[in-house]
Amino acid sequence: KEKEVILTYPRGIIMNSLNHILITDNHGISVLDEKRNLIMRVGEKGEGNGTFQFPYFLVEHPINHKYYITDAD
Repeated sequence: KEKEVILTYPRGIIMNSLNHILITDNHGISVLDEKRNLIMRVGEKGEGNGTFQFPYFLVEHPINHKYYITDAD
């Protein structure tokens, strides 16, 4: 069964180089496939690596494919 995606405060959305949809939302990032099925959710509320307060915008670097994410407090 596919995982249902429930978004509380979606803000930023991109489609990456693998055709995955990434959405910043409520302390993390949801990663969906092209059919909008949830692949994974990354991040959690906190301070430090791998945590967010309110992730906002995100972008994928076109060469090294790293992600840059703004986090509003």
